[in-house]
Amino acid sequence: MICRSHFQLYSQTRFRFLSISSAFVHNFNPIPSFSTKSRFRQPTTLIVRNCSSIPNSGSITAKPSSELRNKRKNSELDDKLRRLRELFSRPNINIDAYIIPSQDAHQSEFIADCYARREYISGFTGSAGTAVITKDKAALWTDGRYFLQAEEQLNSSWILMRAGNLGVPTSSEWLNGVLTPGSRIGIDPLLNVQKMFYLNVISQLFLCFAAGSGANGAIIHYRPDPNRCSTVDTEKLFLLDSGAQYIDGTTDITRTVHFGKPSSRQKECFTRVLQGHIALDQAIFPENTPGFVLDAFARSALWKIGLDYRHGTGHGVGAALNVHEGPQSISFRFGNMTPLLKGMVVSNEPGYYEDHSFGIRIENLLFVKEVDTPNRFGGIGYMGFEKLTFVPIQTKMVDLSLLSTAEVDWLNDYHRQTWEKVSPLVSGSARQWLWNNTRPVGKPLYGLGA
Repeated sequence: MICRSHFQLYSQTRFRFLSISSAFVHNFNPIPSFSTKSRFRQPTTLIVRNCSSIPNSGSITAKPSSELRNKRKNSELDDKLRRLRELFSRPNINIDAYIIPSQDAHQSEFIADCYARREYISGFTGSAGTAVITKDKAALWTDGRYFLQAEEQLNSSWILMRAGNLGVPTSSEWLNGVLTPGSRIGIDPLLNVQKMFYLNVISQLFLCFAAGSGANGAIIHYRPDPNRCSTVDTEKLFLLDSGAQYIDGTTDITRTVHFGKPSSRQKECFTRVLQGHIALDQAIFPENTPGFVLDAFARSALWKIGLDYRHGTGHGVGAALNVHEGPQSISFRFGNMTPLLKGMVVSNEPGYYEDHSFGIRIENLLFVKEVDTPNRFGGIGYMGFEKLTFVPIQTKMVDLSLLSTAEVDWLNDYHRQTWEKVSPLVSGSARQWLWNNTRPVGKPLYGLGA
């Protein structure tokens, strides 16, 4: 899930420059991650330039992004790019390109508006992305969660780089192609430090959610825009990703429901997402297994009909820290070799998103635990998962004919546990709703007479 603080900070923000001469980094990651230490080809000369110390530098002052949303026009964005490019040629700066990542100096998951430099310059409000600006081009890299959102928010001055798609260059490849040898590339030195860990003690509940109805649900981390948001009705799927932080832990839950009659296409897609969710929930694996090994479990049912989703299947969850917290993950990004260890918490959230139509995701949190297997091949132990999330899964969205008997049993057992654990905590209409939505289901019987 993703959430954004509504805290507004009205301090001024200036762009600072770190200039890099010679060839650019060959492994620069266009999507912000926990560690953003760049590796440079040798020899490389690093010169720190801080434009705030240059008299009359003409630094760009950023307003809070809350004041800019819904007011962005091509001319305004072009003017921002023009003013930024004017700084390139100043004698004490002298760069040919500038990189603007998403994170702040603390590698925070949710940044204050005064640090939203990439959002300010591009108009793109997604949580992950990197802007790269040369003297005559501007490009933005983001991952598959935000392709549709970036298409809507970037104006014609920008090139959208769909990171991970076939034929799309990395930012370093692109820069090496558009710049001449010896070009200098600037980057804010405060935004490229090693990850810093700190404890944020929570004294009160922090609740946040992301909701998308119909086509907005296909924007994976959708944030409603009052001028363009959709109405929840009985004709469209509704996706709700919600969570809260408590003294004893963090929750992260997504459910997809239909308040009318879902189409057969929606039911099939939902059911295959559910099958992937069940497969991962039931997975048993050798100790020290990295999370990427399990990612295919959640995608297999979708792959069988040529479908997929453009985000990882699971992320680590922090207790009183960030809801997305590493180092563990379950993802197709196989570079993360962190094993899933006893006591870790990860999300299980496969999905499917049909562009401009609907989005589906089912998310629970899981606790990694030891499993007692009848054998211990090689003398090693085996691990599995324990559910931490108990919220009904809407059964009218399920095409029961696609489920195996074991999968139906999993669904019924999950709803039995949900009723047993949650019903003592609610009353009245909430308890009746819980009862109605945790009733057992059965596979349809074909070919039997009356």
